[in-house]
Amino acid sequence: MPETAKPHWELAEQYDIIDMKLGTKIAGAGFPLFKGKGAKLQRALISFFLDEADKAGYLEIMPPHLVNAASAT
Repeated sequence: MPETAKPHWELAEQYDIIDMKLGTKIAGAGFPLFKGKGAKLQRALISFFLDEADKAGYLEIMPPHLVNAASAT
């Protein structure tokens, strides 16, 4: 790797596309907050992979985001 190369977390901060501190504040450690072009990139990647899964014959589902106690256990 060239010495001028930056890791992705530094690039995300430089281009202001991910806010790790705010993501952690909202949801806990390890949850980034995507914003601006970062959010658009995330949505585009999700859409691309869902389209590819659909072409491969998989059925897309959208489960509830909240669950009852029995489901969470």
